[in-house]
Amino acid sequence: MRTLSLSVVGVGWFVAVVVFAEAPPARYSFPANGTVYDTRTKLTWQREVPGSKFDWSAAKTHCVELSLDGSNWRLPTRAELLTLIDPTEYNSAVDRSAFPNTPAESFWSSSEYAGSPGSAWSVYFNVGHSNYLDMGSKNRVRCVR
Repeated sequence: MRTLSLSVVGVGWFVAVVVFAEAPPARYSFPANGTVYDTRTKLTWQREVPGSKFDWSAAKTHCVELSLDGSNWRLPTRAELLTLIDPTEYNSAVDRSAFPNTPAESFWSSSEYAGSPGSAWSVYFNVGHSNYLDMGSKNRVRCVR
């Protein structure tokens, strides 16, 4: 819960009311080695990404089998992956303090693209846009739970 403090300043005939809000809590926290918790979305993310790339099916399997600080990992949806985009950043459009070493490349989402069978959405972390790719393409993966 945020707290407010109120100050009333008077100079002659001028009175100003100044309200000071407590700074908002940091968006990301680091509850366990290798994970990032997003306080806004309530999702826990894999902090570092694997060095290898995966086709779509292998990316889904990789996340399900991930045992980083427990289980229940999965490939994120397109909408979830887009929440990581930081529009103030470029050439790795993420918060670099929370997600260091994120390559400015495409990352798979679990969302299939309905307009083209055999395609799924990915998010390109160079500038933060999404596009659909053939599921046989090799891309990066960042798991979520």
